[in-house]
Amino acid sequence: MKHDLFSDINSASDAGFDVIEIWKEKLFKAIAEKSLHDISVELIKNALDPYSINSLEQATFSDNFADKFEKFEMLCVIAEQLRVKVIVVIPGFVKEEFSEKEIKKETLRALREFSKLAKQYYVKIGFEFLGEKDCSISRFSLARDIIQELNESNVGLVIDTYHFFKGGSKLRELEDMKPENIFLVHVSNLDEVEVAADHDRLMPGDGKLPIKEFFAVLRKIGYDGVVSVELFNGKYWEMDPKRIARESYEKLSDVLNI
Repeated sequence: MKHDLFSDINSASDAGFDVIEIWKEKLFKAIAEKSLHDISVELIKNALDPYSINSLEQATFSDNFADKFEKFEMLCVIAEQLRVKVIVVIPGFVKEEFSEKEIKKETLRALREFSKLAKQYYVKIGFEFLGEKDCSISRFSLARDIIQELNESNVGLVIDTYHFFKGGSKLRELEDMKPENIFLVHVSNLDEVEVAADHDRLMPGDGKLPIKEFFAVLRKIGYDGVVSVELFNGKYWEMDPKRIARESYEKLSDVLNI
């Protein structure tokens, strides 16, 4: 997180990655200091596919949906110019309890609006549930059901191993998931699930989560899409970015058996 977008692009390319997920704040900083054209040139020079932008937060249960909608359109404009395929959208955190019916209704309403707009820019939406108690959607099964009911070809799930296991989701729940409804997988590992926080994330090959079993299920259902290493652990940010990228690539390759 300490390094800028251009550093991320160079490090990812040198490590062997062919796809990159762009962090929104780094993107805006890069645009302010240079231009979208400069970013595009750097991506092409490094043979990196800018797959996704992460993310639009509090997309549901927002105090000001019009503002969220405007920010989403801004991301769509940028995504179209950079040829980004997916914008990651995060469900809202809530301060009061809502029934599952109420959560579904609000989420479907918001996603329908975002979906209509995204189609105008040929962009897809990756909806990422978060395994936190105060997130409106913390379980894979609920997120899956919403996506299936929505039934829009440009809206699918982002499944993060950290949030999947922290939220109490089970591997067997993945088995009836349509692979075409998964747009992106975020991977990291943990030593302790119950008390975990984002800063406890470990490299894919470290920790105690059943990561290989997780990917075995994904292979079984036919998922062969993008996998992105996502680490919020500050100890990695202090390391040389090229070293982080190289270790991430090596450990991810080992987990995926490639």
